[in-house]
Amino acid sequence: MTNTQQQNHLAELHNQHQIAVQEGYYQVHKIETDSGTIELSMAQIRDFLVDPKANVTPQELLMFLKLCQHQKLNPFIKDAYLIKFGDQPASMVVSKDVAFKRAFANPNYDGMESGVVVMNKETGQLDQRKGTLYIKSREELVGAWATVWRKDIPRPTEVVVNFEEFVQKKKDGTPNTNWTNRPAVMIHKVAESTALRKAFPETHQGMYDESEVMEPQEQQSKSSKNVVYEQKVEPADKVSYANRPNPKPAEVIDYSNVELQDASHLL
Repeated sequence: MTNTQQQNHLAELHNQHQIAVQEGYYQVHKIETDSGTIELSMAQIRDFLVDPKANVTPQELLMFLKLCQHQKLNPFIKDAYLIKFGDQPASMVVSKDVAFKRAFANPNYDGMESGVVVMNKETGQLDQRKGTLYIKSREELVGAWATVWRKDIPRPTEVVVNFEEFVQKKKDGTPNTNWTNRPAVMIHKVAESTALRKAFPETHQGMYDESEVMEPQEQQSKSSKNVVYEQKVEPADKVSYANRPNPKPAEVIDYSNVELQDASHLL
């Protein structure tokens, strides 16, 4: 690289850094979570909480930050994850433990029952049973169900989900590792997560379990191959923030006394 090219490269990086500062990329937000107060910025999410190879956009980083703020989630203890497959839109996944802890903490929570739906291979009869136990040689797993009771609502929230609509498959059409090794557990998690969202929309809105996030089949097949990445400088109007200089100390914004707004549009 010639001196002129080096100067142009450094100038481009400087411009990217300035744009990032203007857009609040390094700005630290003080957020009250269920586990205590944390400080979170888009830069921290990019550097510590996302796969280094993931091509996450600044807009997706901001949406994830706002989700954590609105739902009081701490991504540093795995309350929430930002997952990106190739050029597909990023998925924002919330830990199943968080969903259950919030349900148990709600004074109106009055219990849950859940299980799987199986079909007898000989008779074709459906059986909706509790738990995830079934005999593969005799039965076919076709779905799962969950029922949640609230003390302040006379009727329970009931959910039944179809296995084929949620099973995650590879490019060759076969289920991926989790859905091959633990199909009953995975579809059971989908039913429970869906039921809790419907029963407690005020505390579970926008909270999706990893079992509900579909991985694109094309990207899944590429992940097993060696990929060579070419480093290049992007135009200033398409900032990647990939090779940014160390930022200056940022202002800390305290959100503890600010009313949180609805973040359902972020998903």
